[in-house]
Amino acid sequence: MLAAVIILALPPILVAGTLWWIYHHQTHLLFAPRKSREPVSPTLRKEGKTFFIPSTQGIRLEAWYFPPPSREDPVFLFCHGNTGNLTWYQQTIEQIRRLDAGILVFDYRGYGNSSGQPSEEGLSQDAAAAWHWLTGPGHIDPQRILLYGRSLGAAVVAQLSAREGSSAAGVIMESGFSHLDAMREHLYPFFPASLAHFTLDSRPWLAKRHCPLLLAHSSQETYIPFSQAEELYARAREPKALYQLRGNHARGWEESWPEYRQVLHDFARQNTRPRK
Repeated sequence: MLAAVIILALPPILVAGTLWWIYHHQTHLLFAPRKSREPVSPTLRKEGKTFFIPSTQGIRLEAWYFPPPSREDPVFLFCHGNTGNLTWYQQTIEQIRRLDAGILVFDYRGYGNSSGQPSEEGLSQDAAAAWHWLTGPGHIDPQRILLYGRSLGAAVVAQLSAREGSSAAGVIMESGFSHLDAMREHLYPFFPASLAHFTLDSRPWLAKRHCPLLLAHSSQETYIPFSQAEELYARAREPKALYQLRGNHARGWEESWPEYRQVLHDFARQNTRPRK
């Protein structure tokens, strides 16, 4: 609200200029891919499989796959946030593997070494492609797969859980927003909704999904307020749970470890079952 008051107090030409800038930079505000890569740890380089997953429109997605210790163990399909690339999430990969679980991590189109340009529809298409690889060439039973999304990735897995991934063992939405219009109201309240290009909304998808849901969000977060997690929880159908993290956006999982580790471990083990 304060930001809106400050903006409206500016001269009209500056207000118009601010609105023009936001309107023409919406894609860059939502998607912040990076081509530059972080150094990959020797352990991950040695034990993971690096390959490309075909998506729609001839897009090729770079992916890393770390198989589970045994065929009875769970596998996480991880959808990362709106910035960086998969080399930025090595610590997450290592922590998930310590749960005696496998993990598939991929870059959306336009991120890292993946081809194409990011788009709202492309997010869901790329997540579906990762799902189809995991349940096809990856030979993983859907009932052993946990859909795990962080920040923007939480919106991706919400949609996936009600569509291609509806047979998954469970879905984990960490530090996610309820819908983009709520983010617009929170960050840019002076920007009219009628000018917004993007419409990502997790609420209707959570009302449709059937697999167990774990929401994890920090009450200390200021970027995506905890109230958005509460709204998601209210709109989601059972079974569902809301776990309160500590710390700031996108790092709450790290600051809440090892308590959060036990929550993830229990959620995975309670909702996966061996292949019959």
